[in-house]
Amino acid sequence: MKKRMTAIVIALMMALLTVVSAFAVSEIDAQKADTYYNLANSYLNAGDNYDKAIEYLDKVLSYCGEETSSDLYADLYMKKAIAYTAKGDNDSTLENLDKVLSYCSAETPAETYAEIYSRKATALIQKDDYDAAMEVLNQELQYVTEETLPDAYAEAHLKIGCVHILKKEYDQGLAELDEVLRLYPTASDVFIVKAQAYSELEDYVMAAENLEKYIEYSGDIAQYEALNDLYTKAGDAEKAQAALDAFNSRLDTANQDFEAANAKMEAGEYEEAIQMYTAYLQDTVNGLNACYNIGICYLRQEKYAEALPYFTTCRENGGSFEGLLYNIAICSMMTDKYPEAIEAFNASIESEPFQEDSLYNRGVCYVATQEYQPAADDFTAYLEMKNEAAKAAAEEGTEVPEFVDNANYFRGVCYMALAEYEKAEADFGACISNDVFAMECRYNRGVVYLQTAKYEACKEDLTFCIDNAYEVDACFYSRAYANMGLEDYEAALADVTACIEHEFQLADSYKLRGDIYHTLGDEEKARTDWEASLEY
Repeated sequence: MKKRMTAIVIALMMALLTVVSAFAVSEIDAQKADTYYNLANSYLNAGDNYDKAIEYLDKVLSYCGEETSSDLYADLYMKKAIAYTAKGDNDSTLENLDKVLSYCSAETPAETYAEIYSRKATALIQKDDYDAAMEVLNQELQYVTEETLPDAYAEAHLKIGCVHILKKEYDQGLAELDEVLRLYPTASDVFIVKAQAYSELEDYVMAAENLEKYIEYSGDIAQYEALNDLYTKAGDAEKAQAALDAFNSRLDTANQDFEAANAKMEAGEYEEAIQMYTAYLQDTVNGLNACYNIGICYLRQEKYAEALPYFTTCRENGGSFEGLLYNIAICSMMTDKYPEAIEAFNASIESEPFQEDSLYNRGVCYVATQEYQPAADDFTAYLEMKNEAAKAAAEEGTEVPEFVDNANYFRGVCYMALAEYEKAEADFGACISNDVFAMECRYNRGVVYLQTAKYEACKEDLTFCIDNAYEVDACFYSRAYANMGLEDYEAALADVTACIEHEFQLADSYKLRGDIYHTLGDEEKARTDWEASLEY
């Protein structure tokens, strides 16, 4: 019981944080700075990559100078403090909050000072530096009163109360909590902290009465179990049983409603299901399930950007659903967050049963980030699993498991980029034989043949693409080089002239045709084309 309640107090401290509003950035006359600022806000608000937020805030700060306003400096350092708080880096949080204070003045609003000191107190509490936290909270109270900023006033007294209780100074702590209740008589968080204090004092009757108030005002039915424990310790078997009965009754009702939301989701009525799940997000019993299932509802609608925050929140709060890491990775990949996707696929491969799909999709992400060797390695591992599964199915007389057919294509692209042309040729050939991305592979194999001086084979593949109206101008351009390799300069001229007529890569096309004319000894036409190439 004591351990559970202490954890709740610490969680309460974190929940008291609020986001400061942004100041204008018009004083930074730099487009890049504006872009970095927007990126930082995007990552900070989404809560999916605080390191990126900090990196971009530092980029903005690098553009700041003597003309930069104090308000903007304060805003940037406050945002860094928020990001470090989310990362659990209390020392960096405090460092940046002190930076914010250095840019404050007599004109700074009282609510801004209250915000700064409140955040400092929270960081110090997390560091178990209670005396320093108390000093900071008293500084905050110099700027807030119950008349001017009642919410901040109550929050400060709540934190002071929590600090006293954490220091085992129960009388002072309870007095501070009662001050909060004087303003907000139904503040459920206060009652659970009071229950914590009375439980540590072994006054189980008072602890139970305050926990009952917490349950009444918060709807947190999971605490009925703790209430049962308190009444049992108080020797009141009747109330202990009543608490247990209330828990079972409320749990049954909650579970029935939750199952109704599940039915909506399985029936494809996703918006209705999301609405029903949302009511459970703060529920201690079904909250993580609701968060995960909302992500699933969005994922099934291919709304990846909407799904991702729910999956990440679920993970950050201890969710351990099978497929959670994989779903985070997929949503990150589909929203072009490839490094984050790779990180999530790494974790999924280590702990979840979706290794084949994770390997394939991680390979796709590596291709997107131009990391071709690890991509090729992933596709190779994936294809080996595919072959082993097919072999096992043949031996057992069972159905061959489903695999994606285009891994050879992506691996061929990787081998092209790595200049491993024979391997690329083999992969593209396998795709063509199986009619997988056949036209794309014809073109790519033609380019590979060109790189390995297989000019006749190159012409054959590129001509096939031209005849089938695939990447016609690119094929003309590459075929011109193949014709040059075959010393068929008239055919090369015809190909590159077609590129110029179609206005395809004019600088390169004029340069290439000039080279051909030079080879043929027609310097006048060569000079004309070379000069034309310089105009583009």
